[in-house]
Amino acid sequence: MKTAWRERNPVARIKAAHEAIEKNPECAPAYILLAEEESTTILEAEKILRQALRVAEINYRKSQQTQHQGSVMEAAHSK
Repeated sequence: MKTAWRERNPVARIKAAHEAIEKNPECAPAYILLAEEESTTILEAEKILRQALRVAEINYRKSQQTQHQGSVMEAAHSK
């Protein structure tokens, strides 16, 4: 995804974002880039941004589940 953000050519940016989604369908930044670069209407951009939001919320929930695994794990990590 770094490549897509750094690329100056819009076609290459879009291609790199699609490749990032193929590798990881939960890549919210790729959806955001596609909404900015590829969508031609506001409705299309909104649809892609909603998808990015869903993915970001799923990623957040997953991170919260792995972060709080109980007092035993917290005690082990605090050392």
